[in-house]
Amino acid sequence: MNIENTHRYDDIIDMPHHQSKRHRRMAMGQRASQFMPFAALVGYEDLLRETAKVRQRQVELGEDAQEALNARLAAVLAHLGERPRVDMTFFHMDGEGAGGEYQCIEGGVVVKYHAETNALEMADGRVVPVVDIVRIELSEV
Repeated sequence: MNIENTHRYDDIIDMPHHQSKRHRRMAMGQRASQFMPFAALVGYEDLLRETAKVRQRQVELGEDAQEALNARLAAVLAHLGERPRVDMTFFHMDGEGAGGEYQCIEGGVVVKYHAETNALEMADGRVVPVVDIVRIELSEV
């Protein structure tokens, strides 16, 4: 294959680059975004993030542990008018799939017990179902 110099563009090769009088020059970021790949699979990244989440299963307490928990819960309810501070661990269901995670509240203030839903309302607005609590203790202030 032979490459020879044809001089076909010699008349325009040294001319200045055209600048439009009507349109501003596009910013580099905007120009680069034209060539970025688009999301062909909408929601795929969310699905990957959801799959990567570490979920735990809720453990069932033994009979003795459940009785001890009920006794501590009764002590908390007995002091409800005093807005008791508690240290608590409970299971929070994820809502997006099977499983969830254990959450802890240290020094949280219990403001109300909802008998109709069997749940404790905390001062920060959280409502914790009693069946999800695995540890509760009155904390010393």
